[in-house]
Amino acid sequence: HGISHRIFDGLFARLRDAKLAVRREAATAMASMFRSLAGDVARVGGLSDAVDTMVLNIPGRLSGAAVQDFELRPHIHALLYQQGLLPPSTPAPTAAKIWALVWADAEPKDRDQVLRLLRSKTELQRAMAALLVLRQ
Repeated sequence: HGISHRIFDGLFARLRDAKLAVRREAATAMASMFRSLAGDVARVGGLSDAVDTMVLNIPGRLSGAAVQDFELRPHIHALLYQQGLLPPSTPAPTAAKIWALVWADAEPKDRDQVLRLLRSKTELQRAMAALLVLRQ
């Protein structure tokens, strides 16, 4: 069975807590939940009935929090760009499927944030590829 919406609402609300440590903990927990979902999708080839689709809202919420909260921004950027939301072994077609699910399920206010996240990850990958070419 999925995680209740009340739990997600509480976790999303913790991203706005007055204490930075609480906001960091919430962001870390959300990223971990999303990575777990991505691993499940990779294993079974899609969302299982037991997965609450609220998990798909996590990338947009994290990206939005990074834009709005300058204190939390470095931590979220580390979660999104250094650690990543998908396991490194995720095949490209599976990654594309996961991001399509995220986009399709995103709340309208979070879609811009998901798009910005994907664009910046693409730009980072291009820059890294160019750097590798220059090093050869």
